[in-house]
Amino acid sequence: YRWVASDGIGWETEQIDYEDDKIVGAFEVHAFQNSPGRMVAAFLDVTERKQALETQERLVAIMEATSDVVSTANINKKIQYINLSGRQLLRVDENEDVSSISWGMFYPSNSKSIVENEAIPTAIKEGVWSGELEMVSRDGKVIPVSQVIIAHSDVNGDLRYLSTIARDISERVKAEQELKFRVDFERLLTTISARFINIRTEYLEGELQRALKEVGDFTAVDRTYVFKFSAELTCMNCVYEWTASEVPAYKEALQNIETANFSWWLDKMKSGETFSASSLGEIPAEGSKIVEKLSSINTKSLINVPIFQKGALIGFFGLATTRTERVWSQENISLIRLVADIIANALERQTMEYAIQMSEDRYRTLFNHAGDAIIVSDHHGQILDANILTCERLGYQRQDLVGMRIADINAEGESDLASEFVNGVRDNGNRLFETAHVA
Repeated sequence: YRWVASDGIGWETEQIDYEDDKIVGAFEVHAFQNSPGRMVAAFLDVTERKQALETQERLVAIMEATSDVVSTANINKKIQYINLSGRQLLRVDENEDVSSISWGMFYPSNSKSIVENEAIPTAIKEGVWSGELEMVSRDGKVIPVSQVIIAHSDVNGDLRYLSTIARDISERVKAEQELKFRVDFERLLTTISARFINIRTEYLEGELQRALKEVGDFTAVDRTYVFKFSAELTCMNCVYEWTASEVPAYKEALQNIETANFSWWLDKMKSGETFSASSLGEIPAEGSKIVEKLSSINTKSLINVPIFQKGALIGFFGLATTRTERVWSQENISLIRLVADIIANALERQTMEYAIQMSEDRYRTLFNHAGDAIIVSDHHGQILDANILTCERLGYQRQDLVGMRIADINAEGESDLASEFVNGVRDNGNRLFETAHVA
């Protein structure tokens, strides 16, 4: 003050008092000379202004530190402020002037419509709106967000500006989608498996083809297929294939493929390992031959799951994309293995029923061409079957004999022998005797 009084040079300062790191008092001091050797000092209480600035600085620090997007916009929806996290998420340069950018730039069309026609009008009317939307960054990445929009009005109720807080919920949405995918896929597998339980043999191939289509449609791939190996694993054939619309089929071209050039891949199949590649570039040099083969049928990404029967490798089930590459998650691979298990069971049943049919055919051939007349009956003596020679000797059609009783074709006076014959076989397992039948 003496300097001001003696030299006549004005002086300004401020005095701020803190308590527990908070401003409790603030003054601006202005001192000036009013005559030689004399001065006047003015003290201005600026406590409320300093407290407001302090609060604002703390809020800005919080907004800059949060991982959420925080932004304000004027009544024309032009951005006034966007925090660092918002700039990083939406690919806005850290020092870029955003005052000419509209909020709408960062929303895809469907979300932009909701913001303009629902969210902001609701916020203006009720003060706040909240919901889930999608934002889009400058590089085109779509980001699901949980968002709150607040309308700020003056004392007269006129809108002054808008603010928003948006949280990136990509991980949550991804987890929800994966869970839904798994639940829906397991439901599909349950349905497919149930259909295979009681299906008649003649419909089995059609059901396998239907299953390939359903799995292909659900997983949004371009091809699903089943290959079977020869007994010595020296060659393989595509036995079933489904392709998406406008995707060419390769089943006919994938017959009698020698496996000698694919030993690296075949070793994986033999060991029960699932073979997957999101791109052919992932396949190491040892698999160069299989890369050539896959390239020839336009494969971009694939999964192959080995199929075993009684411990022996008999084939594999696969999915492939031919138009775009696909990243296969471990969850995808686990579910595809379940499909392979269902197909393995179906193929095993097909093999067993084919063997049974072959055995039945051999039996029928021997039965019908035997040199003796043969009749098959139940333990009551009712005829169940008769071979050709029996029908010829007795003069009956087979369908006429089936359902009759053995006693019906015995000669007069020998009907008791029929009962004795049936009882003897039932009690002892076999019985030899002579009788006469009536043609």
